[in-house]
Parts: sequence; C-alpha cells; structure tokens
Amino acid sequence: MGRYGGYAERVAVPASAMADIPADVSDAQAAGVGVAGVTARDIIELAGIEAGMTVLVLGASGGVGSY
Repeated sequence: MGRYGGYAERVAVPASAMADIPADVSDAQAAGVGVAGVTARDIIELAGIEAGMTVLVLGASGGVGSY
C-alpha cells in the first residue's frame, strides 16, 4: 500500500491484494502493516536482498526497522 494509499481512509484494490487479519492481531497492529511493513518490504526488494543474505539494520527501533 505504501505509495498507493497507505494513509487513505478508503482505497480500491484488487481482491488479490487483500489478506485476512489473523485473530491474534488487532486492527491497530494490522493498520501499521500498510505503512511500516510495506515500506520495509519495498526497501528489501529495492536493495535486492535475498534469503540467506546478512543485513545490518541501524535504528531498528522504529516501525520500519521492526519488520
């Protein structure tokens, strides 16, 4: 969602882009994924990080770093 409506009140997306919220995850926690989680994923993809690589994350106390 990051670039495409992560802060929007409403957004139209294809059903294939949706996911169920697990029962043990609150709405507030799930809402954070649209900003911090997707930003973290985008950075990983942009940097070309793949399974098995070692990554040093500085300042990991914020939302993005926690992912």
